[in-house]
Amino acid sequence: MGTVHRVFDPLLNRSLALVTCQNLPRAAQDDAPLFRHLHEVGQDFESVAWDDPTVPWRDFDAAIVRTTWDYCPRLPEFLAWARRVSAETRLINPVEVLTWNTNKRYLAAVAAEGAPIIPTEWVSPAEADELPERLAARGWGRAFVKPVVGAGSDHTLRVEDSPQSRAAAVEFVRNYPVAEGALVQP
Repeated sequence: MGTVHRVFDPLLNRSLALVTCQNLPRAAQDDAPLFRHLHEVGQDFESVAWDDPTVPWRDFDAAIVRTTWDYCPRLPEFLAWARRVSAETRLINPVEVLTWNTNKRYLAAVAAEGAPIIPTEWVSPAEADELPERLAARGWGRAFVKPVVGAGSDHTLRVEDSPQSRAAAVEFVRNYPVAEGALVQP
């Protein structure tokens, strides 16, 4: 917990909103270690849903984005919320960071700067028919198709090295529910 302590030192003794989503407002397992630490150091905090219209954001000294897992299908609404809240309190991470990293195309920018990333193909629904050839060209027997805007494994498909699986992947991408398209990784 040393890293968490250093991150939160400047915020100690201030009112913190730990931002989550309505279907996880109090029970996020991912946040349990953080909750324990904040209790241990006597930090005042409240877990609040980002889209709860009754939250008085101005009453918090900072709002820390944590487990907002439902932002994906509501990305424009989520980013509009972030812009509004950042005008009322200190938002961690800032709107610019949230905008950048909610779309996994940021990985291409990271790779362009020389950082290693998992090999990735970007595929739009209009390019779905190219998927088997792209997988073959990469030598990927198996792969995963994931949304460009997504969290967890929602709308993710495992592609096996078989004609049936690759045909299913083409249909999956062709009818992809995420307008921004998909990324494919081994």
